[in-house]
Amino acid sequence: MPLRGIYRPECVFFGEMIPPESLSRSRRVSSRCDLMLVVGTSATVQPAAFMPLIAKEAGARVIEINYEPTPLTGRVADYTLLGRAGDAMNRILAGLESV
Repeated sequence: MPLRGIYRPECVFFGEMIPPESLSRSRRVSSRCDLMLVVGTSATVQPAAFMPLIAKEAGARVIEINYEPTPLTGRVADYTLLGRAGDAMNRILAGLESV
């Protein structure tokens, strides 16, 4: 018998609370990473916008990839690639494949 009802993707919609265990894990992982890619975001919506700051304070390199500058640009990000996120990610992947 087919399942019925409304299916919900495993994501947090704008205006919803992030589940506490997910937020705790995000903070923990951010504080332990060596490199953080911040891709396609305004970097203004909290608490997610705070994760690059946590990573940076823990010594990680932060690479920002975005269409326009954000509050991370020139302050938190070690490198900023301005342009379309998909194009930038394809260039990065192509470069990694050639190594």
